[in-house]
Amino acid sequence: MLQRDGGGGALAADGETADAPIGDGELRLRLAVEATGLGIWDVDIGTGRRRWSDELKAMLGLSADAEASEELLLACVHPEDRDAVRGHNRVTFLSVDAIGEATFRIVRRDDGAVRWIHSRGRAVVDDAGRFVRRVGTFHDVTEQRRTHEALDLSLRRHRALIDATAEIVWHADATQSTGDGAGWNVFTGMDGLQATPFGWLAAVHPDDREAVLCTVRAAIAAGTAYTNEYRLRHAASDGYHWVVDRGVPLKDGAGRVVEWVGIISDVHGRRSAEEAIRLAAETDPLTGLANRAVFQAALDRVAARRDGGCVTVLLVDLDGFKEVNDGFGHDAGDRVLQAAAARIRAVVPPGATVARLGGDEFGILVEGIESDAAAALGAALIEAIGVCVPRTDVPVPCTATVGYSIHPCFDDDPGRLLKNADIALYAAKACGRGRVRGFDPAMRTAIERRASVLRNARDALARDAVVPYYQPKISLAGGAVIGFEALLRWHDGERTRSPADISDAFEDPELACRIGERMLAAAIADMRAWQDAELPFGHVAVNVATAEVRRPDFAASVAAALAAAGLSRDRLEIEITESVLLEREGGVALDVLAALEAAGIALSLDDFGTGYASLTHLKKFPMSWLKIDRSFVAGLETDGDSRAIVQAVLGMARNIGIRVVAEGVETGWQCRFLRENGCDAGQGYLFARPMPAADVPGFLAGFTQRRAAQLLGLPELGRVRAGRVFIPSP
Repeated sequence: MLQRDGGGGALAADGETADAPIGDGELRLRLAVEATGLGIWDVDIGTGRRRWSDELKAMLGLSADAEASEELLLACVHPEDRDAVRGHNRVTFLSVDAIGEATFRIVRRDDGAVRWIHSRGRAVVDDAGRFVRRVGTFHDVTEQRRTHEALDLSLRRHRALIDATAEIVWHADATQSTGDGAGWNVFTGMDGLQATPFGWLAAVHPDDREAVLCTVRAAIAAGTAYTNEYRLRHAASDGYHWVVDRGVPLKDGAGRVVEWVGIISDVHGRRSAEEAIRLAAETDPLTGLANRAVFQAALDRVAARRDGGCVTVLLVDLDGFKEVNDGFGHDAGDRVLQAAAARIRAVVPPGATVARLGGDEFGILVEGIESDAAAALGAALIEAIGVCVPRTDVPVPCTATVGYSIHPCFDDDPGRLLKNADIALYAAKACGRGRVRGFDPAMRTAIERRASVLRNARDALARDAVVPYYQPKISLAGGAVIGFEALLRWHDGERTRSPADISDAFEDPELACRIGERMLAAAIADMRAWQDAELPFGHVAVNVATAEVRRPDFAASVAAALAAAGLSRDRLEIEITESVLLEREGGVALDVLAALEAAGIALSLDDFGTGYASLTHLKKFPMSWLKIDRSFVAGLETDGDSRAIVQAVLGMARNIGIRVVAEGVETGWQCRFLRENGCDAGQGYLFARPMPAADVPGFLAGFTQRRAAQLLGLPELGRVRAGRVFIPSP
């Protein structure tokens, strides 16, 4: 590509360093030219000899010893510009009158970079007026070219945006006395001449003109950007539309405003919608109370005030609201919410902010009451709400739990009032329904600890750091290893830790199920490996959480996992705690446990005697084993009550055909007592500590006849059958 600004100018190359000595004047001239970064070329018209300066050769990516020629120059010119440069040279070399200029691209010979060059040359005549030489310069104008192209693209993009937008794009002089705006005529029906100076105010709604003009004059005086929102004449609707007018000053190098530019946007639809939303946004449509946003705004005002005044936030949560919706329908649930809202309004003091925060939770913000009054208000709320809601057939029950927080009691930051009240509500619900609890800093500590525990549990699962350790269960009658219990352990990156450190995770249904699935899968994989190695490990007992037993498909999934591993179902035993038997969803648990038993998977009731499970539960749920809690075993040697309880449990289990294993057996005396009283199996440090799966083969190999007899306190060693220790009963 070739661009010409003048008539004839030579595009040639300067040659090698001149042979003649350089005078002082010429040296100064050359130094000055070199300082400009220009490349110099010189063509002898008579001989065609060319000379190029080192700077010009560097521009072309040539070495300093390269020999100048038209062929070399054209080889450096971009292929798309080469013919134009060649033709330009033919014409301009024959012209003596004009100074020739041209712009073209070169491709540097060293690195292949494309650069833009501006060449400028003139003719030189001798004393006789003969045309003898053409001399000139190369100037690398790549950056200027790019800047020009970028500016041109920006201007074209700007014009396209203005053409495409439905907004008014305007500009005005420094005082906004004259100007123009694309789209102004169409929007307002007023032409540009009518709009200046300040004639545009005639298109502004009369009620808005004074404020608009005040804002504009203040911005002009300060030289700062401004935003105006006002109503502007709208020709299409023959009325007014809300618009946003944003003006920005353009300043010169000295910081003086020389022009204003801006955009006027039609926001009428938005303003109309905002107005409708505002009317609806401040109230809950079902109860007529303020909504969460209004409540939060009231809290923010209190937090910003920080005047030390006493402020109380109470949170009211309806108990069993899900059961109301499920049992009576959502219409009944709505009536309960409306009744609760009305009762709350009737109880709270004047000036209190009452809001429905969402679902079945209400918030109350009261100023000027302290702890005793807050507790009394909470009790009054529970009493007022706790009246059945009338219904055509059956009254709907309605009870509530309340948590409250007071500033500045326990916390000097009013911004934490809502969070603290929520913590107190959580603590109140943990204690049972229909309670009132005030916030205490210890509650926050407990919440933070629980959050930390849940993070640790999730991290351990993500790192595959949850693993089973195995503790053997020993037959107290014959000394055989009848099985193992899989006990949860997890690695924190430095050491192996017990499940007590993540116990709160089992209260989270999702985490409890994930941990249970991980433990079951690991236990099945280990059993498969032991079976392949022909180890006499008996069975493995795996503890399951309440959340797992709530899953209707739990039994089927366990059976499928055993089948996939090629294990018989008697290899696995499922341990549950008494809390499973006491679940309100006991029907689901009963079905799941019955399905496990029907599949041939043994069930064990863990920690028997520590909870509230009764003999009725043992009759109702299909149990194969009872586990006597370690707290009773620990007291056998010193506590008569513990001995009596253990003997009673063993006798009861024997009579109803349930086998018993005692946990926490640590001494020979305990072992002998349990054996003599008919306990079927023992488990504890007396026999072995929990061990990783890799240590189980070694344990089984080392648990000899003599060792079994010593632990059980038997005089005879017995004999070995099928790889297990059998010792005759006395």
